[in-house]
Amino acid sequence: MTDKKHDQKISYDCVLFEYIKQLVIAMNKGRSVIERNTVGRLNGKEIILGNARYLLSQTLRQLIIDKNHWHISKAAKEKMENDDGITVSYDFLLKYMINANLTLKNNHKKFNKEYAVDHVVPVSRIMNEMMKMEKAGELSYEAIMNKLDEIHVCIITHQEDDLLITQKYRQKRDGSYEEIVRNGAYAKVGIIVCESDDLGD
Repeated sequence: MTDKKHDQKISYDCVLFEYIKQLVIAMNKGRSVIERNTVGRLNGKEIILGNARYLLSQTLRQLIIDKNHWHISKAAKEKMENDDGITVSYDFLLKYMINANLTLKNNHKKFNKEYAVDHVVPVSRIMNEMMKMEKAGELSYEAIMNKLDEIHVCIITHQEDDLLITQKYRQKRDGSYEEIVRNGAYAKVGIIVCESDDLGD
């Protein structure tokens, strides 16, 4: 990595860290907005961010993590290949994780009508753990980055999503990604996640 790119990466990480930290602080103080003057000014006008919990939730949901954190269930992959004529790859996963409203290329069906994008470790759990860390004075840069590394996103079928909901596993999931997939919520409802070798580059 060149010095310029390295500096840009550090700058982005620091901005993301401070933004998340201020949202967590606002949530812990029971406020719906970040404190006045915290964010700054734009062209002389004060900037205030409202609804801290919603903003943090959406920020975590929209983060694009390393491709090793993108997954698809075997049932979803088979349905895409057999019903929709799609070759599933990491590029495909990225495209639809960013915009689930896109139309599947071969049959004009909306992606989000056929599949669900699931955060294997619930975002709400990550947020609540960040709040506890902030109260304990432990919400450091490293702590936040470690929490962000817990984010894993998996494309599943709506039938699999319904199983998670009906068996009360929509939000109640303990353990790491690996634990949830191998013997936790996913395993208990029969969701099998594809190995990385099953996906193209």
